[in-house]
Amino acid sequence: GATGTNLFKKGLETGYPPELMAKYAVLARDAGAEIIGGCCGTTPQHIKAMANALNNTPKGSRPDKNMLERELGKAWKELSLAQLSNDKQKRRNRRSVSKKRGF
Repeated sequence: GATGTNLFKKGLETGYPPELMAKYAVLARDAGAEIIGGCCGTTPQHIKAMANALNNTPKGSRPDKNMLERELGKAWKELSLAQLSNDKQKRRNRRSVSKKRGF
């Protein structure tokens, strides 16, 4: 998976500091990600912090939801809530399309 630095949801943009992205990179690796990087808003400081954390932190056990919330705090909760909201909207859209097509 890719590690982004911004969360866009209904016009909300939340920038994540390099230290948080470093934690995120380690947790993503421990969860099984093999490709970890950044997207819009990623700076050289983000990449350096992530690389340092990945190189200097031993591989840990696969994180669960509680660990993610504890380690990433508010940023993870915002992302989780945005994903949940997005998933609900996708289901609504599918039902709406199905009804229009007569399924």
